Amino acid sequence: MNHQNASHNGFHLSLPDWLTVSRIILTPVILITLPISSILTLVIFVIAALTDLFDGFLARRMNQVTDVGKLLDPIADKLLVILPLIIMIPTGRVSAGMVAVIVARELIVCGMRMAASAQGVTIAAGWSGKVKTVSQMVLVGWAILFPVADWYAIAVAAWTVMSLSEYLGDFGRVFSRAKYTHT
Repeated sequence: MNHQNASHNGFHLSLPDWLTVSRIILTPVILITLPISSILTLVIFVIAALTDLFDGFLARRMNQVTDVGKLLDPIADKLLVILPLIIMIPTGRVSAGMVAVIVARELIVCGMRMAASAQGVTIAAGWSGKVKTVSQMVLVGWAILFPVADWYAIAVAAWTVMSLSEYLGDFGRVFSRAKYTHT
């Protein structure tokens, strides 16, 4: 077996894909370490969050943007943000309302992406979605150590909702075109 090519029956993961998979694998580790050590959890979380920066950069730089990466990257991001936030609600470090806003936005965007995909269109993350992800990751990192200040929770929740408008616009354009091409 070629160690540079981790393929099995024609299935191949690129280095950027492996970084994305590592983010998914590190998420349960974060959940397990959270009640044990905040510092260890924060270190693991930062490593996982950095894989989000590097997987996309490397995929574009190495010309290795894959369908697997396009599918797994947003799932990995959502798992890394949402699951720790849910676990931290009972600790009082984050508010249930803010977590509900984040989860609702992510479910809406996932639904829109699935509907667009059924039309053969990919709705990629725009700049507001990328800023939203970074602000949420900072929120999680902070909450691992301390309760989140109300002003920051409100700012992240507001940006989360605002970033939804970019997806709504893209989604509207997809289905506006589909309406006129399928009549």
